[in-house]
Amino acid sequence: MKKTFTANLNGTVFHIEEDAYDQLQRYLANIRAKFSGSAEAEEIMADIEARIAELFHERLQGRQAVSMADVDHVKQVMGQPEDYVDGDTTDGPADTEERAYRHYGPRKHKRLFRDPDDRWLGGVISGLANYFGTDPLWFRIAFIVVLIAGWGSPVLIYLIMWALIPEAITAAEKLEMHGEEVTVDNIKRKFDEGAERFKSGAEKVASEAREMGRKYWHRSSGPRRDMGYRAESVGHRVLDILGKVVGAFLLLLAIILGLSLIAALLSGTATWTNGAFTGGTGLMGLMGFIFPSGGQAVGFLLSTIVLGLVPVVLILLAALWLLFRVRTPRWAGWGLTTLFIVALVAATWFSIRLAADFRAKGAERTPMSIPTPANGVLEVKLDNGDNTTSSLGWGYRRGIVQFDMDLVKFDGELVHLRFARLQVQQSPDSAFHLFTERIARGYLPEQAKERAKHIQTNYVWSDVDGLSLSSLYTIPVGDKMRAQQVIHILQVPLGGKVYFAPGTKALMHDLWDGFNDDHELETDMAGGTWEMTTRGLQEVKRGMDQPSQPPVAPASPKRDDPSADATSLRAPQQDPAYPNLFHLLTNFARI
Repeated sequence: MKKTFTANLNGTVFHIEEDAYDQLQRYLANIRAKFSGSAEAEEIMADIEARIAELFHERLQGRQAVSMADVDHVKQVMGQPEDYVDGDTTDGPADTEERAYRHYGPRKHKRLFRDPDDRWLGGVISGLANYFGTDPLWFRIAFIVVLIAGWGSPVLIYLIMWALIPEAITAAEKLEMHGEEVTVDNIKRKFDEGAERFKSGAEKVASEAREMGRKYWHRSSGPRRDMGYRAESVGHRVLDILGKVVGAFLLLLAIILGLSLIAALLSGTATWTNGAFTGGTGLMGLMGFIFPSGGQAVGFLLSTIVLGLVPVVLILLAALWLLFRVRTPRWAGWGLTTLFIVALVAATWFSIRLAADFRAKGAERTPMSIPTPANGVLEVKLDNGDNTTSSLGWGYRRGIVQFDMDLVKFDGELVHLRFARLQVQQSPDSAFHLFTERIARGYLPEQAKERAKHIQTNYVWSDVDGLSLSSLYTIPVGDKMRAQQVIHILQVPLGGKVYFAPGTKALMHDLWDGFNDDHELETDMAGGTWEMTTRGLQEVKRGMDQPSQPPVAPASPKRDDPSADATSLRAPQQDPAYPNLFHLLTNFARI
């Protein structure tokens, strides 16, 4: 029969035999003496006692009292205090082998904890990474990808794991989280590492904190100062969370933009959803239709890809810094800047070369006299074979950049454009007249005029159906895109009336405000009857003698010869409108 004592180890009560109690008390006293000069002595002793309590629980297995054998087992696992002086003495091989056996013994299995030292929110992902021995960066990237892709419920799973997985608070728990043996030496090392991290972090902000303290110390009293400290801590936390949110948004933006660029360049098809695009494959085919040579098309395409890709890379680097504190090497910044400048210079050079092919304008005009209708009202409508309205859109689906563009259609060696426009002027005589003007650009006036002759469009006059115009015209692929345009100029005599069918909106619609000519019609004029007055076009309402809307004043047609008779029929010489993307190149060439 042995006498027993009651011992409290870090809040856990044990019954321990008298000799085992004396041995354990001396062991703990020796350890405390070794760490008496350390600022973290109390925390180290608390962790050591917690670890000893765990070892006793493992050993008791239903027994009521801790025996001498249990204390010896604890000393064997935790190590002797004299083994952790400072390493000034040199041990022989036998001592080293014996110490290794005494200190570590069989390696302890890892335990899953939440890591409070490397966390965004709850430390769940970093804890999983520690358990599997992997960099937390890869787990975080995988989590973001799963979250963006919408697979499963990653947020719900994260919250459940946050609630179930304990946080590694003590040094012993942090050692177990990393799969290290919980010994006195390792506990001391863990505290030293934490102190070193705290010291480096404190030194980093010491000067700023000191300066701020001098500035505001005398402005605040005790309670107010404490409240300011707490507010500052909360503010830093909020800013950190906002930085993570912004970083996640930038990462998503970089992924979307990067995939779009890669798909446009590598997946090989930028498809026209309406009509077959047989002039080439993807953006390369479109560039080949615009640039004079294949080399310029390739150079400009690569330059624009680089100009788009460099900002995407910069956005990605900013996202990685906000999310994971990944620093960008200085050479990477200089390299991206140099690459961007080179691409910008190349794209500018190719654009200037292209603009030179737009410097001259050529036009081909076809006049047609229109008999005065029996009822006095000329009906203008869209050609029966061209009864669709124009639309423009784009999208991304299944790795393919798709353009929904009724305005441009490729068909073998022909390109169908839907940019024709209708203008109305006052007739110089008492008859209706129609001028169809075909316009194109080129390096030389002869080239531009030849391209204008190649433009094909339809316009039909019938006593029954009136005047049928088409917004559609075709050009050969070999002529390239050189701001080809068709303008139908209708001259209405004074007092003459004209009815614009609803479908003629396609001839009036302007894609970009600010590029329409003074004679272009507003889209809301379609579906109404208009009369030419000295003040311009005025809408005629049934049952009303007076026009119901303000007049749309037409300009007099320009004359080639100022000395010509005022009533002679002359084709107008006004500049064409440029309502489409390709015509913007013409305006650029004029600068």
